[in-house]
Amino acid sequence: MVHLLPPSALADIPRASKGSLQRGRAYQQYEPLIAKIYKDFEEGRSISLVPEGATANGSVNGKRALAGDELVAWLIDTIERLRGGGGDAAASAERKKDKPISGDTDLFVAGVDSIQAARIRAAIHQHIELGGQLLQKNVVYDYPTPALLASHIQEVGEGRPGGAADGESAQAKRDDTQHRLMEQLVEKYSSFPALDVGPNQTGDDEQRELVVLTGVTGALGAHLFDQVRARCAQAPARIVCLVRAEDEERARTRVLTSLKARRLPSSVEHVEASGTAEVLCLAADLAASTTCGLSEDQLRQLSVGCGRVTTVHAAWAVNFVGSLQSFEAEQIAGLRNLIQLHRRLAAAAGSSDRSHFAFCSSVASILGAPPSTEFHTALSVAGDGDEAYAETLPSSPRTAAAMGYARSKWVAEHICARYGRQTGEGCSVMRFGQLCSDTAGGVWNESEGWPLLIRTADEVGCLPMLDDERLAWLPVDVAAASIVDLVRPSSPADAAGGDSGDVPIYHLVADAAKAAPWESLLVWLSREMDFERVSPRRWIERLEADEERIKARGMLELWRRNYAAAPSSGGGSSSSSSGAKPARIDASHAQAGSASLRSAPPVDEQLIRRTVTAWRQSGFLGQSN
Repeated sequence: MVHLLPPSALADIPRASKGSLQRGRAYQQYEPLIAKIYKDFEEGRSISLVPEGATANGSVNGKRALAGDELVAWLIDTIERLRGGGGDAAASAERKKDKPISGDTDLFVAGVDSIQAARIRAAIHQHIELGGQLLQKNVVYDYPTPALLASHIQEVGEGRPGGAADGESAQAKRDDTQHRLMEQLVEKYSSFPALDVGPNQTGDDEQRELVVLTGVTGALGAHLFDQVRARCAQAPARIVCLVRAEDEERARTRVLTSLKARRLPSSVEHVEASGTAEVLCLAADLAASTTCGLSEDQLRQLSVGCGRVTTVHAAWAVNFVGSLQSFEAEQIAGLRNLIQLHRRLAAAAGSSDRSHFAFCSSVASILGAPPSTEFHTALSVAGDGDEAYAETLPSSPRTAAAMGYARSKWVAEHICARYGRQTGEGCSVMRFGQLCSDTAGGVWNESEGWPLLIRTADEVGCLPMLDDERLAWLPVDVAAASIVDLVRPSSPADAAGGDSGDVPIYHLVADAAKAAPWESLLVWLSREMDFERVSPRRWIERLEADEERIKARGMLELWRRNYAAAPSSGGGSSSSSSGAKPARIDASHAQAGSASLRSAPPVDEQLIRRTVTAWRQSGFLGQSN
């Protein structure tokens, strides 16, 4: 947003003796004006966006009284204009390649960011009659498709709960709707009928293992490939990487690019030197069908000469603003299809009773309610008496954190549990906490939340003091090694898992008791970067003031939710901003089955220094002064 001051105001702008702008004093001096600018923007008084061909028909006080399909069409047209406007020519050209928006399109999957979401809300306020009501600030996040948004606008305009003044009751209604949808999705995707597939061979333990991996183009999947490749020296296996690509050559290129980006030279050499019998990079589409887009000939060839089949599903959209609905078509349906593909390969290899399917989930699926509430079916107690989240499968959808990503993981876990219970075939769920850079190269996925937060030190010159936060981060290479420990145990007792019927649940998380405090991270980073330490609220204000400089603007709304209400003197935390001690996550079963997890090193200054160096080499961070 831009507000032009008159020339006469130039002499009043606070400046230092050298003539440079005194940013802090300027913020204080113009605080009332800045507040008014934001209020005018949010209430639709500082934006003008009227679709071409709009008329005053049906208008009330200059605003349009639209409903049903007309309102959906108006929203689609308005959103398309906002998506197509602004930015450089390259960005505009790229947007023109996007698929057209429909009534059921998830706007954030379609590329809408936080700024565009705010503009959509402002345009609605300016042009649509709402009976004097205002929409909640997060309305586009809470109703992320044009159809859902239109329905909500009608409810608000008719005086039903849901406007800015109905915060808690409206949120409770939305949560109840999402919880019902979670249970419906579990039912929809949990049918696993008997397969009409006979073995094309007699499976035996002397044959090599078939390892099917997804997500190898991501950080965890790349390190998982590296770990499996290293252990294949003792127990040969055929590794199959299922990759979203147009053909096998492009799939192989994507895998190599990922391994190179994670600085895994031995795995790069292995893929480049291997014949098709050892490593296969196949173009796949998990959402396409129960064969995941593979041909019948490919399916026949995969299991030839193989015994046990191990499938690890490490591919999932990391989208913290998308709705639960946005995960159904690609992720949830894709999970069921991959399970069916795994079952078919195991049956063809004659090893259904010895094969295993592992799903990589997130602790976000259980962090929506404290472990002592009635929504959790079991409670662990740490050695010091603290409550802890158990390695179990809660039956209530209320246990998932209130965002589409966490809810989709809850759904996926229950689909996996249904699969294991219905068929008696091997299946497990691996819940991960926060992963970080690997211990060797210091490479950390630059699109993740913590790296993006740390980069704001470069962008606005400050970082927040999160006094309750601890660096309970697990290096990604340790996480990958732990998966292999658990899906390829040296003995059955090593992988007993948590008590969830016949489906083991594992928590692959760092030991919180050994984790350094957030203050240590700020100290370590200050030796590598120049920045100011500020309260979480002040940090949010600085981000909002310089929003155009923030490359991760899509994270701003999430950061507002987590930190804007934190005390002005600091003390905020992503896990607790109230001062309450966050509950621990029990990992005793995972630690019992994984030597890698038991010996996992805590995050220290050496790892942070290595990580900052890697970010500078990639250009993610600027060079040191």
